[in-house]
Amino acid sequence: MVVGSTPAAQAAALYERDFVEWTRRQAAALRAAQHGGAEAIGLDYEHLAREIERLGVSRASLESRAQPPGPGGGVDGSGDPA
Repeated sequence: MVVGSTPAAQAAALYERDFVEWTRRQAAALRAAQHGGAEAIGLDYEHLAREIERLGVSRASLESRAQPPGPGGGVDGSGDPA
């Protein structure tokens, strides 16, 4: 814990230092906040928002690669692989 810093600042520092631990703590804080817990004070809103956006981009990218090619079967739908 960094003396004199806010819980949010401590969470942001943890994001840079240990991403996996940051994810665990932020998930716990979100769950506690859902029920009115004081842990919401330690939420790292900026990094949470950024990571949620990245998840959406990653999922969209994976889904677009998983879609079958057009009616012709080729990469561009013409029947030719490319």
